[in-house]
Amino acid sequence: MSGSLKILVTDDDLVNRMILNGMLTPAGHTVIEASNGHEAVELFEKESPDLVLMDVIMPVMDGYEAVRLIKQKAADRFVPVIYLTAINDEEGLAKCVDAGGDDFLTKPYNHVILMSKIRVMIRLIEQYRTIQEHQIKVQKEQLAAARVFGKMVDRGSLNDPCLTHINTSISLFNGDILLAYEQPDGSLNILLGDAMGHGLPAALGTYPVIDTFYQMSKKGIPSKNILASINDKLKDTLPVEYFVCLAIVHLSVDRTEAQIWNAGLPEVLVYRAEEGEISDRIRPSILPMGINHSSGLDLDPVEIKLAPGDHIFVYSDGITEAENREGEMFGDERLREAIHAEKEPEKIFYSILKAVEFFTGFSEQSDDLTMVAIAGGKHKE
Repeated sequence: MSGSLKILVTDDDLVNRMILNGMLTPAGHTVIEASNGHEAVELFEKESPDLVLMDVIMPVMDGYEAVRLIKQKAADRFVPVIYLTAINDEEGLAKCVDAGGDDFLTKPYNHVILMSKIRVMIRLIEQYRTIQEHQIKVQKEQLAAARVFGKMVDRGSLNDPCLTHINTSISLFNGDILLAYEQPDGSLNILLGDAMGHGLPAALGTYPVIDTFYQMSKKGIPSKNILASINDKLKDTLPVEYFVCLAIVHLSVDRTEAQIWNAGLPEVLVYRAEEGEISDRIRPSILPMGINHSSGLDLDPVEIKLAPGDHIFVYSDGITEAENREGEMFGDERLREAIHAEKEPEKIFYSILKAVEFFTGFSEQSDDLTMVAIAGGKHKE
């Protein structure tokens, strides 16, 4: 910017505009003049000035309304406004700030003070632009990293007909992961994880989980060993205060038997189609991954039989902790009600989602939301 600005001077008094022009032009600034607020808004759109000097009391449109419109049109661009006004009462000056003004100077204004304020605004504009450039650079780097993570997570067997799932993120990076892989013998491994925190730090914590799960599932290694390897790798790589909650479900080739490990997630629910209700609630029996080495953990699974129509529901706490506009959480009871409200097992997953959406009113949430419904006895076509 080199200290030179394009300045929009707005004042209905021609003499005042001439005086300001005489001050600013010798200092190297380019001056655009407007005689009222409406003209100022039009010139702002046409000329894109860097700074606005604004009078308050003017015909056609006053300075308050003009600044409101100018700030709206500036959008993400920082264009400071300095009010030059004869108003000197506290209420009037406060109104200048409320309208979007960044500073003010009462008439008759001092030339030295005005030029000093402009120099301050130049520094602010330069700092703002530096921040914007940094943000753009960071966003580009994050998008590149997100594409890498996306390719990693997209691998696998999430399209298996026995799976219905959702995995949404509150930010570019997702601390929740949902993975599935059909092993060489035809059995299916499903993993749902929830890394501590949100955004990039949480996503980085999921990398060892993703890599280990896919590599070992591909080789047909038992799920218990996969869980142990994930845990030890996280223990060795994550900072002490970080961990990952997860559950692994291993389905037999015919999808009629399941082994379930729950390491810190909300209870895994088993719905029996014949009974029309939840028969098992598999609470976490293993510490979240990355806290202790596997030698100190009991990694024996819960084993269950599955008949056609039976479903296993695994979800992150983003489901039960989803909040409505009053800050109330969705909770376990509403989740169970959503399950029992639907008589067709294949539609329960969508019943839960609709209940969460209705409860939250589609309001912005503070946590990622992930859930998978695993249908028993459903063979690959």
